[in-house]
Amino acid sequence: MRAIRSLFPQTRHALALIALATALTSPAQSNSFAAHTQLPQNSLPAITPSFPAQLADVNEIARRVAASEDLRHSALRHYASSRTYHLVYNGIGGEHIADLVVHAQYDAPGVKHLTVVSQTGSKGFGDKVLRKLVESEEEASQRDNRRAMAFTLENFEMHLVGTDTLDGVPAYVLDVKPRGDNKFAYSGRVWISMADFAIIRVQGSPAHEPSFMVSSMKFDTHYVRSGWFWLPLHNQTITHLYMGGEVRITITYGPYQELVASPATMDFATLAAK
Repeated sequence: MRAIRSLFPQTRHALALIALATALTSPAQSNSFAAHTQLPQNSLPAITPSFPAQLADVNEIARRVAASEDLRHSALRHYASSRTYHLVYNGIGGEHIADLVVHAQYDAPGVKHLTVVSQTGSKGFGDKVLRKLVESEEEASQRDNRRAMAFTLENFEMHLVGTDTLDGVPAYVLDVKPRGDNKFAYSGRVWISMADFAIIRVQGSPAHEPSFMVSSMKFDTHYVRSGWFWLPLHNQTITHLYMGGEVRITITYGPYQELVASPATMDFATLAAK
């Protein structure tokens, strides 16, 4: 049980990243979903430096990301959705598996309610890890925590390393490090859509080791576009323990229902032209 308890602190960091998506709608499932189910074993993927002449200033990219996120947040009024949490632990005591099915409801200006619909598998990991993970996502959605997590130059040091294409979407690629010290801080790599300056992938690690029993922890979150909004599609967190053992937590999102959005004051695509 000590190993189970040691996992809880770091799960809060993983869920904090998911809360970066403050505007969610119904997903169109990506055909490349299976390709996103494994994290790289060593370093971040190589990116060929390439800077479009029209925009190679990381400060300007950050400004437009903030503007697009504000627009999406103000446009989203309500949604309901389901998601599954799947945990696999291999280590002391053998293999343990736990699953949760969760109903999520969002109401503007940022109130998120998560309700566990069903729980199966290991009761220890389900109660001590996955249910705590759900509680952490609700905490991360609170206004002060969203502000601390916002993708801004006040919160992060940013370095533009090049461009990439994800599922046909051209993207700027930035390496980031936190400026502040809070439990939601992370270091890693962020992919930003060139078309509408939305965050479409986040990959990295907590800025600080979450527990003396954790030797390493990595996460990878992918988003998919539906209309004006980008929403989480899939998240995987892999944790290795000093005492031996590995924990994989996979969160699969959707379907999203009951979307209510107010008319946008501008087209997100115009951000790319300004």
